[in-house]
Amino acid sequence: MRGNPSLPALAGLPGIAGIRAEAGTRRSAILVDARPRLAWVDAAKGVGIILVVAGHVLGGLIDADVVPGHDWFRPGLLAIYLFHMPLFFLLSGLFVPARIDRGKGRFLKEVGKGVVWPYFLWGAMQTFVAYLASSYTNIPVHDFWPELGKMFTQPPAQFWFLYGLLLAQLLALIVVPLVGASGFFLLSLALYCLDLNALPAVFDTTSRMLPFFALGIWLGRAPMLMTPAPPVSRLMTLGLAVLALLAIWLSCRLTMAEVDFTDLRTLAITRLAWGWPHALTALLGLSAAMALTFHLPHRLRAVLRYLGSRSMAIFVLHIMVIAGTRIVLVKLFHFDDPVMLAILLTTLGVGAPLLAAEVARRLGWQRILAL
Repeated sequence: MRGNPSLPALAGLPGIAGIRAEAGTRRSAILVDARPRLAWVDAAKGVGIILVVAGHVLGGLIDADVVPGHDWFRPGLLAIYLFHMPLFFLLSGLFVPARIDRGKGRFLKEVGKGVVWPYFLWGAMQTFVAYLASSYTNIPVHDFWPELGKMFTQPPAQFWFLYGLLLAQLLALIVVPLVGASGFFLLSLALYCLDLNALPAVFDTTSRMLPFFALGIWLGRAPMLMTPAPPVSRLMTLGLAVLALLAIWLSCRLTMAEVDFTDLRTLAITRLAWGWPHALTALLGLSAAMALTFHLPHRLRAVLRYLGSRSMAIFVLHIMVIAGTRIVLVKLFHFDDPVMLAILLTTLGVGAPLLAAEVARRLGWQRILAL
């Protein structure tokens, strides 16, 4: 996927004024760090980070040739990728206006701690682990130091998100004070339409996510949304959920009618999912995911909030957990039941990083480890 270094925690917040007035304890977050935290944003991050792990589990099984060509894994992966990263980018944009208001110096300091440091720390660690296990991984790393040097222009695996988030935040810091949120949104649409294939791939990928990030910035100025309980009715939520499911189903059907999915790899599926024809599907999917968090049962919402608040730890560690476990089970023990592997790896991909984050917290290492 496009890890730790900058995947903000998927993680309430009384509003923009409250953000300025209150200073809570800062916690690394995959999307954005905000004070105080909005419960529904953390819950939405929780939904998102589960989808991130599940998507990487499915992709790993596909690329390792564990799943048959005709199965639900590839369509399932496409369905997840249609909206889960746009969701993260939109959530990441919500608190950018308030952070810009607090000053450029503080903004850059937060970006350095919450995005740049985890990117290089955990991106390098994951690259090193992949180098040690290069004989077994789906994407082997044969030369560690050259691969490490590529991190400045070619993010490893899922860490593209942190790299892209850094680009988006720096661009917003420059442009939003000049032209406002609406102007930044128009700029994001223009960049979305440009052909950036001559640049490193992460720039093109980021340009596909930038409109969602810009939309988040624009929504971050909306008092009705930036409250602990946005006025979204159950009926509206149900309608959004139905529309989102229909749009995802239609996008998958149309894509599969045009492309032979039998031997398609994860990267190719990702590129299909993030094409402009599916922009409306992405918008409906992320809107439904956010709206659902407003009406979840209390206990389920609490679980998702907890996952969202620890999303950075899950993001930076889950690839090493699921890839390592898959290699042991498939290559050493010859366990190749794809459904059982998908369930087990997703559970471990979420649970093991949570355990690591708790150990780091108890030892007082959570800041230096960006967990």
